[in-house]
Amino acid sequence: MDHGWSLFHFTKWLNDHDHDFLVFLHRSRTLSHIMREMIQTERDYVKSLQFIIENYIPEVMRDDIPQSLRGKRNVIFGNLEKIYEFHSQFFLSELEQIERRPFHICYCFLQHVRLVTHD
Repeated sequence: MDHGWSLFHFTKWLNDHDHDFLVFLHRSRTLSHIMREMIQTERDYVKSLQFIIENYIPEVMRDDIPQSLRGKRNVIFGNLEKIYEFHSQFFLSELEQIERRPFHICYCFLQHVRLVTHD
């Protein structure tokens, strides 16, 4: 006697639980979409920071800028390089590693709370 799932049993189970299954699929797709969007947003953010560092900071370092901007690099850009370093070297790769495990996202944030609150 075969105790495995036959196509009949699976179809019956699916019909009996189709609403629950559809809700599960919808939530799963929604979480996947959210994770993909979050990761893409983080990639875009890292690229934007890199662009600013490569293109705008050198402009402020030029000799021919207005006197009022000379020596104001830190006032204008603050710790932008540190922010870029954190996001490009740590946070983005951590998000990419948990893309298929969306409930682990909290660990990405909690792991770095000390850095944000104590620096």
